Amino acid sequence: MVYTLSFLENQYAQLTESVLSRSGLEGAAYLLCNRSVTDREYKYLVKEIVPVEDKHYITRTATSLKIDSSSYVNVTKKAKLSGLSVIFVHSHPEGFKEFSPQDNIQEEKLHSFFDVRLPGTLNGSLVLSSNNTYAGRVWVSRQWEKISRIRVIGKQFRFLDNSNDEDAIPEFFARQVLVFGPEIQKLLKRLHIGVIGAGGTGSAVIEQLTRLGVGEISVFDGDSLEKSNVSRVYGSKVSRKRRNKAYVAKLNIDKIGLPTISNSYTNYITQESIAKKLRDCDLVFGCTDNQLSRAILTQLSLRYFIPLIDVAVAINSDENGLIRDITGRVTTFFPSEACLFCRRRINSRTIQLETLSKAERRVLAEQRYAPALATDDPAVIMFTTAVSSQAISELFHRLTLFVGEDRVSTEVLLFFDQTRIRTNRETPKSDCVCQNTKYWGRGDSRDYLGMTWPDSNNS
Repeated sequence: MVYTLSFLENQYAQLTESVLSRSGLEGAAYLLCNRSVTDREYKYLVKEIVPVEDKHYITRTATSLKIDSSSYVNVTKKAKLSGLSVIFVHSHPEGFKEFSPQDNIQEEKLHSFFDVRLPGTLNGSLVLSSNNTYAGRVWVSRQWEKISRIRVIGKQFRFLDNSNDEDAIPEFFARQVLVFGPEIQKLLKRLHIGVIGAGGTGSAVIEQLTRLGVGEISVFDGDSLEKSNVSRVYGSKVSRKRRNKAYVAKLNIDKIGLPTISNSYTNYITQESIAKKLRDCDLVFGCTDNQLSRAILTQLSLRYFIPLIDVAVAINSDENGLIRDITGRVTTFFPSEACLFCRRRINSRTIQLETLSKAERRVLAEQRYAPALATDDPAVIMFTTAVSSQAISELFHRLTLFVGEDRVSTEVLLFFDQTRIRTNRETPKSDCVCQNTKYWGRGDSRDYLGMTWPDSNNS
């Protein structure tokens, strides 16, 4: 089991301010966390930061802390009331990067207290020696397990890993290392990225992620290839028609021969058992034309702090069949930004119609309560590939800020017919579900993502 900790950017800033701001003195705080638990990862999702109040410091020096018991008793009561885990955090201002022998003694007592007061809950500890350097651990069955990753999601996507990756970078990546440096290449190797939809845009995203050296890619698509897909789906062949798109994408990843681990899920994420696999991803690309799937990804990002980069291409014609406009869109979403509902990219009415059977939809169309069933949208490989490349560029900007630290836009629009690019950052709608902070970092719940699922008994 891997143990990790996920913050929003403003939460991490609040934590570092709480424990590192007093020069030469140790500081402390508590993290109250929700959880996500899968077969491979136990993820803590920070819900609230509770700094230790000045009145609760009995001793506070450059090398030691002593905190009044009422401090952690009050925090424990709050955690128990909301079913949260507690991570105790303190700083080492002199730069010592590990837990000290005194930490080991005191924190074993503290966590024995947590075990009694918070039964059935795993809690942990964190030491910050700087803004980027930490040691973390979880108290499991009266022994310590390492917290191996801290994710910080916001203007920049930061993945702070406790690993000693001294492996040489393969020569395949030598040219891109010249641009972004060896540390980013090592980070790519450690990332697990999900791609939802393996058609025109999705297959191009997958192709580029693989050749860039991403460590693990999970592809989700319940659709099969048709003859018309061969003209724009990477990895497709005439002889592979009617094979599942996710499976074809996996074959293509493996065929390239780079060390990327590939997973294919040959069903739609509208099935709960499949959607739950998304929890293991560090980031997801939405490359689907289905609004229900986009709504699921929006909820995933809100509840699990998993950034979403959503990709779309629209080619519109007039009544004479002449091209009116060709627009590509790349939208980056995470809690605190405007979601796809806020931006009117998806809406509840269309999502409701997508859940109906074809027969039910046809009846409503005949009664003029719904649009007629749509035919296939037009698509051309140079447009789908260009938008996919822009999406990959957005990922690299979030990892490196290469476009500039002052950039705040979260959407890029490519107007191909006008040879023009525009960026924007919309203000979230105050009444939108994405602004209800009780869902931020909610993690696992009985109703996964707050939805009713038709296959809930099979998850």
